[in-house]
Amino acid sequence: MFSQFIHSSSSDTKPVSSAKRDTQNFQDIQFQDWLHKAVFPEVFSKTKKLLLIPPDLSRKSSLAGYVVAELFRWQKNQTKALRAVSVALLPAIGTHKPMTYPELLSLYGEGIADTRLLCHDYKHGLVKAGSLKEPALAELSQGMISDTVDIWLAEVLLNGEFDTIFSIGQVMPHEITGFSNYTKNIMIGLGGNDIIGKTHMLGALLGMNSLLGKKENLVRCFIDKAFKNFMASKSVFFLHTVLSPHFPDALGGLGSEKEHAYGLEGAFFGNEAKVFDAACRLSGQKNIIELDSKVQEAFVEFPATGFRSTWLCNKAIYRLQQVMQKGATLYILAPFLRSLGETEEIDELIQRYGYASAKKVLAMMNEHADLRKNLAAAAHLIHGDVAQAFKIVYAVDEKRINPAKIENAGYKTSPFAEVYAKLSKTFKLAEGSLASQQGLSIWIRNPAIAFWKTKKS
Repeated sequence: MFSQFIHSSSSDTKPVSSAKRDTQNFQDIQFQDWLHKAVFPEVFSKTKKLLLIPPDLSRKSSLAGYVVAELFRWQKNQTKALRAVSVALLPAIGTHKPMTYPELLSLYGEGIADTRLLCHDYKHGLVKAGSLKEPALAELSQGMISDTVDIWLAEVLLNGEFDTIFSIGQVMPHEITGFSNYTKNIMIGLGGNDIIGKTHMLGALLGMNSLLGKKENLVRCFIDKAFKNFMASKSVFFLHTVLSPHFPDALGGLGSEKEHAYGLEGAFFGNEAKVFDAACRLSGQKNIIELDSKVQEAFVEFPATGFRSTWLCNKAIYRLQQVMQKGATLYILAPFLRSLGETEEIDELIQRYGYASAKKVLAMMNEHADLRKNLAAAAHLIHGDVAQAFKIVYAVDEKRINPAKIENAGYKTSPFAEVYAKLSKTFKLAEGSLASQQGLSIWIRNPAIAFWKTKKS
């Protein structure tokens, strides 16, 4: 089963933007029609109990919130048999902090009031599906990490309670799996500590520059193999969206609760690998952005919702490091930052050990059991290290987070107002697109949805 929607410039479209929720602000008649005719009928065709697996607020740009809300609206207008299908919602949060009910409501719409809401915990409520070997883990870690990966998954994926699974998400360049979504949404988003930690560590030891924007890679191959071995017997449909980071908008000043706007480029639906293949091809065209030369300074801002830790905001480092000159400065405007990690445990580990090279992190792992037990945190420390190649400055609100906490982990900080003033002198901020360049300076809103490199790299 395969179906695709490619955005037409002539369609009646409004961007995903601000206000209360993306379910109220995104409008595309053609896309809605495609969902109603090609997607939802197929998902509901042979099911009595449906499990929806969308991403969380950090992927608000994915349109998953809109798709979920539209599905609820569509179902209410169907036959009695289709209205009787039981639907549950389980966001694929991985190690991220669970969403509150108001956050769930803002993202997925009022239809969740009549829906069973489930919450993933990557350490509890899991079932062991089996184990797989990945020799590269032991080789790259000099034998410190076992090459056996235990595959623990959310119990509801394996206990037979749901006869159909519908995974929804955005495909874009990713620092660990090359491109996001597909089997990662299930095996990592709803996986346990071992598969999350070891795949992240594998990616960190391989080096993100060898993975970003590359569909074929060792980490993706392992995750796909795990899905094939332990989930292939399940009825799973995937919906992949691809969004442009350059959709024009007229947003207010930085540091507000306003969200950013994105343009839908295409969507792909089905239960075959070619659904992901097609999405990666389009994302490679739209989300890998080439600059003529490297930049001396970069200013980046993240949405207020979903990005409140360096665990998530460090995506600015991952997506821009290839275009930063040696000695350049990356300003991460994060006035809503509240912590380093998404969980208390990971937050404490980042504070205790700080961002460091792979060699140093492996040495610390050799000495400290707490770091060996949380490989996802260890991998994050490696990913966040730039080996003094360029300077990272977090522009924060000191009322929300103590700057010393960030500085002790290895970065510089500055009051948000000061960096905002510096940015205002370089760029006109009243209106703009999601990215703008002035000479050797670049300004980007939400670097998480794309990947920047030079034309020579």
